[in-house]
Amino acid sequence: MAASDYFPDLPDIGDVLESEFRQRGWSYNKIENKGITKVTNVNFGKDDEPGSPTYGENVIFTEKEFVPLQHSTNHRDKYKKINMAKETKKEELNDEFSFPTEVTTPDTEMKSCILYGLPKCGKTTILSKLPNNLIIDTENGSDKISGLIKKVPQDKGPVAKMQWLDKFADELLKAGKPYDFVTIDTFTEVNEWAEWSGTFRYQNSILGSSFNRELDPNGRPVKGGTILKSSDPNYQSVHTLAEGYGYRWSREDTIKMFEKYMKVAKKCVFFVCHVEDKYVGGGDTRIKLKEEVAPKQISLTGKVKDILPRKVDAIGYIYNEDGEIKVNFTGSEERVGGNRCPHLQGYNDVLDWSKIFLK
Repeated sequence: MAASDYFPDLPDIGDVLESEFRQRGWSYNKIENKGITKVTNVNFGKDDEPGSPTYGENVIFTEKEFVPLQHSTNHRDKYKKINMAKETKKEELNDEFSFPTEVTTPDTEMKSCILYGLPKCGKTTILSKLPNNLIIDTENGSDKISGLIKKVPQDKGPVAKMQWLDKFADELLKAGKPYDFVTIDTFTEVNEWAEWSGTFRYQNSILGSSFNRELDPNGRPVKGGTILKSSDPNYQSVHTLAEGYGYRWSREDTIKMFEKYMKVAKKCVFFVCHVEDKYVGGGDTRIKLKEEVAPKQISLTGKVKDILPRKVDAIGYIYNEDGEIKVNFTGSEERVGGNRCPHLQGYNDVLDWSKIFLK
């Protein structure tokens, strides 16, 4: 019996067959006679096919034993797939360090955006006009709006709301991104929840094993002791830690949620934010907001205010002027991140979605 009778797609040349067997770690006996190669006692290792009569046993293919032929085919296919995967990985690795030879065409469409504005200026209303835009209402303020609205459950605390929001992002991805646009209204609220989800993570970490704990008779927190309830008057925010160390924990939760939601829409994700309290005034303050866009105006905590604008394609300030909802994408010298969409640079006019999304 020739080798090709056992393995139809392998040549009958002894050294080629032997090389393949060695590569796969199969032990065997080889007999050559008049140019015909025979193999006997091929050990394919343990049979890993559930339901097989030889499951868990070494599969031995002998010259006279033809029953395990199907096993040999299965094993061969298995190792073939492994080798193909290795070759694909090798090609990807080579491509990773290849030198570009063609000039790329830039993608100018906006895929992520921070929009902020004063209360009741029409942010949610104008976003609801965008076709196939899911608005995730974090503040329970969408009752007067008609649109694709999903409210974050209001009967949950801030930690549970963060967990719900994280799970909902997973569901959107699992469903294959069913919406062209997704809006979180507002992300300022999510940033506030992160203060308490960060507190929760810290107090349950090794570093925070004495934080928000019941006190011993001497008035000292018991390390690893019972954690105080969030309703306890002595329960503290992680932001109370010395030298601003606690902001790291809320910042990590905020950024993690932000980056996760960057991926949930087919076309673009909007992160709606409030204006920093000190800019919520009249006169010159509102004129300044209309003329320039800067991260310092956005109501987010600490370093988050500088980090998130770097991650999005554009930042816009929404305002209402004489009954028209307008948007300003014009940046200032203090602007961090820049506007990556050429057609939006310097745009400060009526918010017309056909001018924002060109495709």
